[in-house]
Amino acid sequence: MTMESARTFILRMRSDGEFSNKVSSFTDAESQLSFLSASGYNFTLEEFTNEMMNHENHITDDELHFAARLVNRYVPIRER
Repeated sequence: MTMESARTFILRMRSDGEFSNKVSSFTDAESQLSFLSASGYNFTLEEFTNEMMNHENHITDDELHFAARLVNRYVPIRER
């Protein structure tokens, strides 16, 4: 799991429309993450969010949706 993998993923999401559409087409985080792993991407939620915040350009809608799925997978909502 590396920052480089997260950085490469973000750049590919921004430059490869077909790849971005495929990543966005999954309805659940598990399928999405399995696809990413099979595509050679391996990073943690922290690495991804750090790269998003450090990246020069604004966050795209697809990246925001992807981040939300990761957060939902790794940070369960606690009921009060």
